[in-house]
Amino acid sequence: MAQRLSARTLSPADALAAALLVAPPLAVYAPAAMAPLAALAAVAIIVIGAINRRWPALGAPTALALLVLVAVWGALTGLWSIRADESLKRALQIAGIFLAGSVLIGGASGLSAPQRRRVAVAAAIGIALALVLVLVERFSGDALRRLVEPEYEFHDGTMKRAATLLVLLLAAPAAHLWRGDSRVVAVLLILGVGAATLLVDSISARLAWIAAVSAAALAWYLPRATAALLAICIAGSILFAPLAVRLLPVPDPQDAQARAHLPESAAHRVLIWQFAAERIAERPLLGWGLDTARSMPGARRIIPWESGVDLWGRPHFTSVVQMPLHPHNAPLQWWMELGLPGAVLGTAVALLALAAAARATRDRADRAAALGLVAAGTAVAAISYGGWQGWWLLTMFLAAAGLAAAA
Repeated sequence: MAQRLSARTLSPADALAAALLVAPPLAVYAPAAMAPLAALAAVAIIVIGAINRRWPALGAPTALALLVLVAVWGALTGLWSIRADESLKRALQIAGIFLAGSVLIGGASGLSAPQRRRVAVAAAIGIALALVLVLVERFSGDALRRLVEPEYEFHDGTMKRAATLLVLLLAAPAAHLWRGDSRVVAVLLILGVGAATLLVDSISARLAWIAAVSAAALAWYLPRATAALLAICIAGSILFAPLAVRLLPVPDPQDAQARAHLPESAAHRVLIWQFAAERIAERPLLGWGLDTARSMPGARRIIPWESGVDLWGRPHFTSVVQMPLHPHNAPLQWWMELGLPGAVLGTAVALLALAAAARATRDRADRAAALGLVAAGTAVAAISYGGWQGWWLLTMFLAAAGLAAAA
């Protein structure tokens, strides 16, 4: 019995299955905890490999080399960064994130059929549990959370991020179920996650779900055309991001009626993006330094913001910050902080991920799910979250590893 329970009976599949089982429910309550969860899974894969004397690979050499270059270039920007300490600190964090992500991807390779099934089943159960939790919490006023945190005050940002992460984590179980004899279950999971994006009222999550489902459906019939279209969209959205945002109409912060066609968050984002484009134009070659978005000249400027009218028809004003934490657009953040080399490296990494997805040839379902995952990640990266946030990057790595393991 003791021998059965020894680490020699374990494999990287067990670490990935455990992480993918826990990740969706965890995302509902603590999306930021995805970073330590993924890191713990990577450590478990290393430990299992050491005990079994089979060290995990670190993914494809080309991908690893590009990730190393991103971290090294980020560190080098500390030489001219306006916040050298923050740049160097973030470069070290990014190196750790990339290492953990590479271990996750490497641990997903070479699994047996039973191991792949175990990973996929765990991921499907995790998604189903998360959907139940979303329903219970939304319609009970967060009753389960309040059992642990009686003084909890509702914050919709947590559920919005959770819905976005569920879209990413859906790829592995959806592909596996679709490939087998459980297409009905796959459809139910896909529609369930789509319903969750509507329930929590998250534009980012909805866009991610639409992008994933649309790309996967197109890839089912036209995989090469889908990959080519995504390549054009990815390269164009990164390399021409500073020029593209300058073409957007400038929303008037003090005229709510004039921007009524836009959600408030979208209007604010346009202001943020145009501010980022202005900073990029000042230092287009080398950038301002890694992780300096919030320290840009003028970033903390307070902008009066008309949010509507009061009961007497008078304009009601609040305020917004010019650059809250980051540009809510990864390509702009790469350009602004890392300059032209950063934008080129970011493009190369994204296109390499796309190429890997396009080569997922075990089955049409795997390839479609992989291209859908790339589309969802691209869509979210264009409108939400910081380009260096660990929980976001490691969720992408975990989702990719889950899909590779289950394929």
